Amino acid sequence: MSGEKGARASVNGDASNACYFCNEQFELGQLQIHLKQCGSILEQCPLRCGAWIQRRHRDTHVRECPRVRRRGDLGEGLQGTHAPAPDPASPPPPPVPPAHTWTPNAVPINDCVSYLEKEVAAIRLSMSEDTHQKSTRVGEMDVFRNRLSLVDERLEHVVESLNELRAAVDEQARRASDYAAQLKRDTDSVQLALQELQGQQMSTALRLETTVNALASERSERELLETALEHQDSRLRTVDKLASVVEYVRAAVEEERAKSAHSRAVLEAEVDEARRSSRQLAQLAALRQDLQAQAIAEQPALDRLAVVEVSSATVRAEVADMGARVEALARDLRALSKSYLKLRTELVDFQSKVSFDGAELGGDNGERDYTRTTHPPEVLRCIYVCYVDIPTGHLIWRIDNFAARMKEARENDVVLSSPIFRTSKYGYTLKLTKQFTCRLCAAAVSLLLGRIGRWSGREIACPALSLARSAQAERDNESYFFAELHLNGIGKWRGRHLTCTVRLLGGRYDALLHWPCDLSVNIILKDQPGDRNQAMDIIKNLQLRRKSSSKRHDYDSGDTSETTRSNEALDKTIIQLKRQYIFIPHTSLDKFEYVKNDVIFLEFIVNQ
Repeated sequence: MSGEKGARASVNGDASNACYFCNEQFELGQLQIHLKQCGSILEQCPLRCGAWIQRRHRDTHVRECPRVRRRGDLGEGLQGTHAPAPDPASPPPPPVPPAHTWTPNAVPINDCVSYLEKEVAAIRLSMSEDTHQKSTRVGEMDVFRNRLSLVDERLEHVVESLNELRAAVDEQARRASDYAAQLKRDTDSVQLALQELQGQQMSTALRLETTVNALASERSERELLETALEHQDSRLRTVDKLASVVEYVRAAVEEERAKSAHSRAVLEAEVDEARRSSRQLAQLAALRQDLQAQAIAEQPALDRLAVVEVSSATVRAEVADMGARVEALARDLRALSKSYLKLRTELVDFQSKVSFDGAELGGDNGERDYTRTTHPPEVLRCIYVCYVDIPTGHLIWRIDNFAARMKEARENDVVLSSPIFRTSKYGYTLKLTKQFTCRLCAAAVSLLLGRIGRWSGREIACPALSLARSAQAERDNESYFFAELHLNGIGKWRGRHLTCTVRLLGGRYDALLHWPCDLSVNIILKDQPGDRNQAMDIIKNLQLRRKSSSKRHDYDSGDTSETTRSNEALDKTIIQLKRQYIFIPHTSLDKFEYVKNDVIFLEFIVNQ
């Protein structure tokens, strides 16, 4: 029961509610009841075998205790000592009836004495163990008393420290209250100073804002002045560039004129010489026939005929030499044509510069003042429009070098050109280009090429006409709609679609036509398969409408929201209607054979 007392002492001294033996958690009132019944408490064996066992294993230990076994063995030994030896001759005794009452067995005195001695020795051993345990517990109690005395001393020291700490805390609280009051006074003074500082800051901010506004106005004025100066400088540079370009074009035209005049004179001389040679050959042939007729009668005439044949051979050699010279002149003319094409390209560039810079160099409202231009007279004489051999109602346009043209369109937004065509012989004039054709330039070259029987009467595209397109319209009292064909697209379709449109041009027979005119044009991108029956053409329809042929650009609706300015045309003053384009995706060009051998075909059919 000493273990139970120790458990109670531990529970009384400890605030925990756990059992000391089985570690189960209980409330403080239930823990005392549990300690009386806990099976984990150690108890001494009731048979005094010296073993300490748990309470729940006590009955099992009693049944298996060495003391119980020893007593059983001792009883069996005593019974064997006092039993008589059986007589083998005598008959077996009758069976002893079972006794229903307990009779004690006789035990030898020596065994009892030895047993008692062993019990006494065990008792002495247990008493010595108890004495040792008591002495050990007394020592532990002394240690506990010493520890308690130390704890009491430490508690006294802690109480003194707590008293000192309480006094220090009271002093700190008093100082903190003083500091809080001082801090409140300082805070009030700081708030007053902050209010004064905010007032000064607001006044400073107002002054800074006024200064910034003044600086901004000065900066804007300076930027305006710089912009005006830059604009003036750009105008001056543009004028200088235009002057240099005009001088270059004038020199090139003069050089080409001199070359053309010289070539013309040489050609005329060669042609006259060829004509004389041909007449001499005809005369020699007639003379030969006459001489052959008179050969039989007149032998001296044969000698004369031989002389004539020799002279005719000489003439033939001269004619062959003249043919070689004509071939050389043809090569020179081809070189001259190449130089002319180069000059035409330079004129196109010059047209672009003049068109884009015309709003700055011209009159008011973006109109150009063509009376103050310094173009050469040769170029000014080329600026007029003529229409000859124009297709009526149906046009098939072949576009070669499609890949190169597409690349150029992507890099420089180049617009392709097409021939002019009419709805009928004297009908409405349509065009799919922003360039005109000039017969004057063709006539100038025809003078050189017509006499050798090649390229006679052919029209040649004249970029110089675009330099004064608006001036010609004013002079002829005609209005023009300029078509645009953009391989790379325009606006939000740029880079994704092929854009095409058809525009009306002012013609010579507009006064005899019906106005307003409504035209429907089918634009067909031709497929080029091997079997024409399997062609998959792309057909688009375009509606054209124009109220009259007057100079004024009038449209169906006066709402300006329905119009948009063409940012692709060189002339930025032309206003075009919306929904006047057809769009063909670039991805469609790769599906079939629309592009074959780097060539595409566009067909235009006017629906009457």
